[in-house]
Amino acid sequence: MKMDNEGMFRGSMSFRIIGCGETCCTGGEELSGSGEHYLIGFVLSGKGILRNMRTAFEIQEESAFWMVPGEKETARADLEDPWKYVWIRMSGELCNTLMEHIGFSAEKPYLSLDQTMMRLAGRLIRKMGRQNAGTEPFSPEEELMRTGAFFEFFSILGERQEYVRCRDGRTYGGAEEEPEGKEEGKGRFYVETAQRYICEHYTQSLRMDELARQVGITPSYLSHVFREYNGTTPSRYLALIRVENSKRFLEQTQWTIGEVAVKSGYENTMNYTKVFRKMVGCSPTTYRKMKMIANSPEESSRRYDRS
Repeated sequence: MKMDNEGMFRGSMSFRIIGCGETCCTGGEELSGSGEHYLIGFVLSGKGILRNMRTAFEIQEESAFWMVPGEKETARADLEDPWKYVWIRMSGELCNTLMEHIGFSAEKPYLSLDQTMMRLAGRLIRKMGRQNAGTEPFSPEEELMRTGAFFEFFSILGERQEYVRCRDGRTYGGAEEEPEGKEEGKGRFYVETAQRYICEHYTQSLRMDELARQVGITPSYLSHVFREYNGTTPSRYLALIRVENSKRFLEQTQWTIGEVAVKSGYENTMNYTKVFRKMVGCSPTTYRKMKMIANSPEESSRRYDRS
């Protein structure tokens, strides 16, 4: 069987770089799941929301996020402070293994990085050369160079994340215990405990003093560490989780706006609508109508015809 050099090269790989580049988003701009490819993004500035079928995460500057093929995920730029990020699309058997090694998981598809790793991420994209969205295949030589640069970067990132886990008193591989005598580790532990509790109880009437009691610290200290490690307040994070889940209800159910409000943790429609409009930029009713139009067969056909 005849096979050209390019086919032989690709056929022997369990990992491939599909594309790379840099994206500056406008407020509210949304990226749907990465189709058949994995995607990792490094946020250079601004912030956004990463949402999957389970919950939503607010991704800040100097963070990385991970999108998996086959998952119903979206990444949306913040309305007031839209993010700018560099990204890499990839495929192959090694992708999940690599990402789990450095700390990504289905429960936590993001990582907080430091300035050094962010500079190295930007340098990696530049080293990988021309922007390529995956529409034009790399030559075997280009692909080999990019793959080498990628593995060099992830070797450094893996070592850095292992150091962070050891510093914070966590066992390698994900099981977490509260670190003793490490204030920075304790703060991150409290924040992640609060985030998990919010994601599990957002449909209930949840007061901040109750949340602090569940975490085991005072409300004022919870607010302090939440701002320090997550860049926002517990109340805003709760509102974010509620609104992002309500968007899923608006898109996927026929519930009334009042029913969506209750299912999302709001006691009345007026309060829900006020919060939704502030965070999304339109009312729940308008959002549902826009999504219905965008997902209609006629609109899908028009998008296909333009492509």
